[in-house]
Amino acid sequence: MLFFLIEVVGNIDAQIIRKGEWEKFDLSQYTDKRLYVKKYEDAALNIKGFYKSGADGLTVGRSVKIDSIPKTKDELFRNLYSFLSDDDLCHIEEIDKKVGSIRGTVFVENVSSIYRGTNAAPTSVCVMLGFGIDVEDGKIHIEMSIDQYLSKDLFGREEGCYSQTVYPFNKRLKKVISRAFVNSHICTEIFVKKVAEAAKTEIKKKNEPSQIFDKQSIAEIVKARTDAELYDYVQQKRISAPLFASRYGDRFLKDCQSIEKSMRYASEESKLNFQEAIATRQLMVEKNREEWNRLRDINMRYLRAGKALITLSTISAAIAIPVIYKKAGDDYNKGISNIYNGQDYTNELNSIGRRTKGIIITGVVCGLGELAGIFCIARYRTHRDEYDPPFYFTPTLYEESIGFSFMKTF
Repeated sequence: MLFFLIEVVGNIDAQIIRKGEWEKFDLSQYTDKRLYVKKYEDAALNIKGFYKSGADGLTVGRSVKIDSIPKTKDELFRNLYSFLSDDDLCHIEEIDKKVGSIRGTVFVENVSSIYRGTNAAPTSVCVMLGFGIDVEDGKIHIEMSIDQYLSKDLFGREEGCYSQTVYPFNKRLKKVISRAFVNSHICTEIFVKKVAEAAKTEIKKKNEPSQIFDKQSIAEIVKARTDAELYDYVQQKRISAPLFASRYGDRFLKDCQSIEKSMRYASEESKLNFQEAIATRQLMVEKNREEWNRLRDINMRYLRAGKALITLSTISAAIAIPVIYKKAGDDYNKGISNIYNGQDYTNELNSIGRRTKGIIITGVVCGLGELAGIFCIARYRTHRDEYDPPFYFTPTLYEESIGFSFMKTF
């Protein structure tokens, strides 16, 4: 999808960061070397100090504050939302007008290239930048992150790599990524500069911020939640939410997603503790994988059996009892007819008695089936802690302030 995007929208002008705009940037403030390759390697090492590790341990980011803007919080939010939503390669993922926050990503193409042969075409490297903007009266706080470098030809089947796994934070792909990292940093500078300019300018736009929610269907929201990825510290890669739940438990997945939302404004230390706790839980599950699978398989049998018993009992009662009741009614009408005609009605009377007993027996059996199903589901819920215990944190009062205390059971 991303590389299709590169080819299709390469010539569109409605972009915050235009193609090649970073090439006009003066690198002398980061390096004094003139050699082409060494210049970017040297600059990358100097720029590295501006960035800190992200909460996921895969990306890097930095924060910028802009003060003394003569506008209210609502005016800043309206201007910035209008400015960002006009960009074709800027994807707004989350907005909260009440809080004053806008979160999303910016796709920038061709921040670096390399010739892999004498007659070969240059291999292009693109970058996905993340941004988070929080506004107050007269103030803007911007969180910029370099998330992923993207190049199908360079990285192979995975089509990309995270910024913290390559140069200058790692020794991998030094020659290619040094230039990509420097240009990505310049792109963040351009982004911040244009956001500051847009904040001070009144931008008129027809659609209001609230309309972004109106356009999203329930199916799209569910799909977005299903497609969300989490990091697997055992496999050392990001995996889909359903796969994460199958490997480590559905409750663990939901708890991680819930805590992750609350960790957005936590300290760096708390974020690192959170990631360490997740990694520890995953490693403990993997260490006891055979026993974990055995306990879950047994418990899931109870869940499936409980659902099947309740479903079959309900359907059987809904079908069998009305049918028996109708036949008893037919016997009753036939018996009344025989009485008026002076005929024997003993057989009909006995048949009504048998059908009445049949209704009672069917009701009892189906009721016992539903009770057995409820028992199986109750057993599933009470034994789930054996392999998928709760994973949560609670505020704990320390001597100086309130911090986060991670509670985990293995």
